[in-house]
Amino acid sequence: MTTKGFVARDYEVIQAIAGMWRNVGVQADIETITLAQFFEFRNSGKLAHLAFYVWSNATGGPINSIGYSQFPNSPFSAWRGLKSAGLKDYTGLMDAAVEKLTPVFTEKDDSVRYEKAKEAARWVVENGLVIPLYQLAQPIIMRKEINYEPWPQGFVLPYYMSY
Repeated sequence: MTTKGFVARDYEVIQAIAGMWRNVGVQADIETITLAQFFEFRNSGKLAHLAFYVWSNATGGPINSIGYSQFPNSPFSAWRGLKSAGLKDYTGLMDAAVEKLTPVFTEKDDSVRYEKAKEAARWVVENGLVIPLYQLAQPIIMRKEINYEPWPQGFVLPYYMSY
C-alpha cells in the first residue's frame, strides 16, 4: 500500500522497489490508497503487511518518531489496529515492543531516554517492523523581516510568524 503524492515521489519509489523485488523473484502488487485510508486501515487492522509511510517528525523527539509509530499501546501505531480488530500478532513481537519502547515514554533522564530510543529504533529495524528507505528533509528558509521565536520542541508553526 502506498499513497500517491502524500510524499514527493512516493508512488514512484514504490514502483522502483516493486521492480527490484521482481528481479529477485518477489511479486508485489501495488495498491494506491489515500492518506485517510492509510489511517483507517491502520486503525482497523486492515493495513497491508507492507505499507509505505513517513517515519520522521519535525521535532526529532523519539516519542514522535519511534514512540508513537511502534509502541503497541499508542493510538498511532499499526499494532493498535491488530489489537482493536482482535487479530493475531503473527510476529510474536508485540510484548517485546512494549518492553523496548516503554523507556521512550517513561525515562526522565533525556540522555538515557534518547539512548533507549536509539536501541529501540535499531530493534524495530532489525526485526523488520520498519524498513527505512531514506530520510525526508524539510528545508526552512528565513528572512530578516519575519518575526519568529523558535519553539523549544522544534515545532515550526507558521501561524505564529509575522512580518
